Amino acid sequence: MRRGVLFSLMIFLLIMSILSLHSASQKNSVSLQEALTESAAFRKVSDKHSNVFNNFSRLSTNFTEKTIDERILPFSYEIDGNSLTIIADIPLAYGKIETYLSALNAYRVFLQDQNYQNEYDSLQVDINTLTPISWGGSDSNLSFTALPHCMKYYINDNNKQRFDFPCQGYTYASIVRQDINAALSAAHDFNSISCNFNGASLCFNQDFNSLDARPYLRIELLDANCTRCTLSQKIIRGHFDPSVQSSVSVSCVGLCSSPSLDMDFTNRPEYSFLGSPIKLRIKTDLNSAIEDFFFTDANILVQNPYFNASRWN
Repeated sequence: MRRGVLFSLMIFLLIMSILSLHSASQKNSVSLQEALTESAAFRKVSDKHSNVFNNFSRLSTNFTEKTIDERILPFSYEIDGNSLTIIADIPLAYGKIETYLSALNAYRVFLQDQNYQNEYDSLQVDINTLTPISWGGSDSNLSFTALPHCMKYYINDNNKQRFDFPCQGYTYASIVRQDINAALSAAHDFNSISCNFNGASLCFNQDFNSLDARPYLRIELLDANCTRCTLSQKIIRGHFDPSVQSSVSVSCVGLCSSPSLDMDFTNRPEYSFLGSPIKLRIKTDLNSAIEDFFFTDANILVQNPYFNASRWN
């Protein structure tokens, strides 16, 4: 009889153990399923964010796709290995900035409004970016960034453009060279040029030296169409120390009307002009491959409220 009771107790404990293991297995299975579901939700949010960023902010390096981007951009650009070239008028017509920001905001509305989507995927998109005057905005200062060098290209107040290196580890002094062509037209009237490089008020004219670690600068003033221009020197070139005053000013002295074209290369290159537009072609060799180039003034948030999954930049 005692053996029977003991046997029954053992069977009971075995059954309870089996039931416990089954319950634990079910809980683990549910937990695993929930984890997989959450992981899938985060992956879906991340994929959507990448898609929105690629279409809204990133500028293509592919030639065919680049020509499509340039239809609304206020400038043209070229990316060739280590080099980024910007081609833009200075001052830049505000209408070009207005057109670009209007196109971005129209696309922003399309992405955010569920009614405009053919198939709503339950993911919410929120984009905070600049708005043009026609949309009630007031800030027309644009910026674009090249990575991994963290070089920013700024368009400020229409008549000023500059490049900057706001991140640690890379500065203007670390570039290889910069080539600038300024195309003057019949609307201009320049007869004077002044420079300041390496502590001397001279417009240097020196060949590139691969052993010189300082940046190399080459500026060419293209005045074939400027019938009233009488410049003593049209090419300024040489290695320089950007940590000291470095500048070029092309101006009009006497009975002429053009305001000065000012180019400042102290710590960062900056260009300003208030007259009839001059087309600048600025090529910067960054000494290593350019991996990305994108519009900086946009914060993109994609989220799945049900799973509390979100990604932003």
